Amino acid sequence: MDLVIQNIKGGMREYQRTSIYPNYLEFYSASLKKTWKHKLKSESKSGDLILHGKIIFKYVYSDRICKVQEVVNDIPSQEWIEVEVMTVMSD
Repeated sequence: MDLVIQNIKGGMREYQRTSIYPNYLEFYSASLKKTWKHKLKSESKSGDLILHGKIIFKYVYSDRICKVQEVVNDIPSQEWIEVEVMTVMSD
């Protein structure tokens, strides 16, 4: 698994439109050439990363740590891998 996970805070375009600084998780896989963005509305979040209509990863995020579970042929693996999340402040 080659996921890079960032917690992106800020962004002028969305702030200008909504007057709220956005806060979201960004997942990137170089091998899949895919980026996913999921909004963070609280300190913890769980969800699925979908590619071509199929779930390929499940994740649980809390306290700057993200646990990721790979899904192959619609079957989740037994193992959850802990990935540290880098925080990025954006203007």
